[in-house]
Amino acid sequence: MTVWQLADLLGVHEHQIDLDELPDLPVRILHEIARRLDLHPADILRDTDDLYALPRTHRPATKPPGKKPAGLAHDALRLVNALALADRPMLPEELAHALSWPVKRVDDAAAHAFEHPATGGAVALRGGPSGHLSVSPRLDLLAASQHTQLTAPHDCDDTDQPGRYQREPLTPTEAETLLTIWHTADTDHTNPLQDHALHGLINAGLVTQPGGLTLTLTDDVLHNLGLPMTPRQQSH
Repeated sequence: MTVWQLADLLGVHEHQIDLDELPDLPVRILHEIARRLDLHPADILRDTDDLYALPRTHRPATKPPGKKPAGLAHDALRLVNALALADRPMLPEELAHALSWPVKRVDDAAAHAFEHPATGGAVALRGGPSGHLSVSPRLDLLAASQHTQLTAPHDCDDTDQPGRYQREPLTPTEAETLLTIWHTADTDHTNPLQDHALHGLINAGLVTQPGGLTLTLTDDVLHNLGLPMTPRQQSH
């Protein structure tokens, strides 16, 4: 290939194919000259050996430590939305099948939603002791007095049970009492706090005592805890 032919291929004048003229050419032209001549660009540009000695392979930028993948927040939102559409609590395996996701993707999305309660807006992800996932309204957006006003039975004749429709967060003692009832159908009578909590749970409609005998959790409580049946029912 003559100098004229090379210049014609590159779209430049033949006098520019000269070591003194090369530094003034665009980098694109310089690389094309090197490619056409089967040379390394440093072979035709003086004092560029150090520049071209730098690593030529692409190194992906490392992510800042602790930064979550960009799609994780979107997955968490989709997971919360799926549970809002579902008519029952669901196991991660069931959600993975419904969403056509790997189970690990569901677990990662759930972990993100638990860590960031605002993911679902007005509702938050809840987890039951049996591994079921569900959603329910967040309790941190309104003051306690607002909760009371919104859930109080203004037009209800059931005045002897003033707390029946209130959905205040459970106290640790109430939660412990519910767990005891679920396992034993009774309360720990040696614990006066549980006996006191029991009356509030019954008034709130969370616990029933058919015929004044054994205590049971209502279907609504079992549903929200992801417990389709009690241990006693499972044993039969």
